[in-house]
Amino acid sequence: MATVFKGVSGHRDDNQSMQISTEFPIRMDYDVVWGEMDAFGHVNNTVYFRYFETIRVRYFEQIGTSLSIASEGFTPILASAKCDFKYPVVYPDRLRIEAGVTRIGTSSYNIAYRIFSSAQQLVVALGDSVVVNLDSRTKRPVPLPPEMLARICQIEGVELKS
Repeated sequence: MATVFKGVSGHRDDNQSMQISTEFPIRMDYDVVWGEMDAFGHVNNTVYFRYFETIRVRYFEQIGTSLSIASEGFTPILASAKCDFKYPVVYPDRLRIEAGVTRIGTSSYNIAYRIFSSAQQLVVALGDSVVVNLDSRTKRPVPLPPEMLARICQIEGVELKS
């Protein structure tokens, strides 16, 4: 049976994962801290992953995912993360850090990230990560709970129809 998605373009592919064109619905503003810069005079590469982590946790909070393993029987783990550095960021600057889900699989999903610099008025970094839901006991992937899938679709503006 085919699955149809309305709203922001979303569809199931042959691997039973849904592709989504995100509008980056989870956003936060952040003031660059002097101590985040390195000897080269720009924000150190590793700091971008901290920015991604912060906005990812906000996404988890929005979809009702607890970060306590004992509370739900599963935990989201970061399976991979990448960042494409477009332009260096320096202090002072105010960043707009954004996240959105771009793929939903059976037990995993991708979160895309975008960082916009107020000082430069352009996107300075793009990122992507894969989050996998693991059973706390067996340490094996488990399917995303239906309520989590529904909440992600709601946040992303995608309607799931069977």
